[in-house]
Amino acid sequence: MITRLMKEGDYESAMREYRSLVGKIGPTGGGNFFYGVVRPFVLDLQSSGRDKDARRALDLAGRVMRFESGSILAREFAELEAKLAGAQ
Repeated sequence: MITRLMKEGDYESAMREYRSLVGKIGPTGGGNFFYGVVRPFVLDLQSSGRDKDARRALDLAGRVMRFESGSILAREFAELEAKLAGAQ
């Protein structure tokens, strides 16, 4: 659904769908959710020139998802945050 909305250029609806997914699946989704939803969505937003939305999407996931400091997932989040920061 999110991919289709993005391809159609309906970023507002894609963000609503993403927020809904993060709320429902994010707390327990772990790496599968990050690699399958969060990272692709954030990178798609960034490549579409929507850097502010990309940062918001990553921030939301970071607040909702559960992962331990120093874990692989924590490092992946940090790398993606750095990539977004470098795009500013």
